[in-house]
Amino acid sequence: MSEVSSRASGDHLRVDLDQVHGVVSFYRRASSVVAAAASDMESAAFGRWCSGEAYATLAERYVAMGDHLAQRLRTQSIAAADLADMLERGMSRLDDADADLAPVIRRAAGSDPGTSRPAGVGE
Repeated sequence: MSEVSSRASGDHLRVDLDQVHGVVSFYRRASSVVAAAASDMESAAFGRWCSGEAYATLAERYVAMGDHLAQRLRTQSIAAADLADMLERGMSRLDDADADLAPVIRRAAGSDPGTSRPAGVGE
């Protein structure tokens, strides 16, 4: 399990990177599947099978319903992809911040090999 732990203002933040990457992958796959469903619906002949004057109103309703459902699926696909992108950016920022702060924390704790302390200090 990869993990990022940070302390800000005395509060603890612990994030399981593997789990977040799994969630990102899930939303990317969901976006792809929902986009494919929208494409399938857009290419389907909803209501076009209704022929004749007697079924014209029914055909219009089916066409409108199919278009509406396909548009909602497109919107959901985009939302899932956006969520995956935001989670990924957030993880990247946390990871970058952790890497940037690690040397500072090590120096402050006196465990940075590049830091020398006078004899007897911190022992």
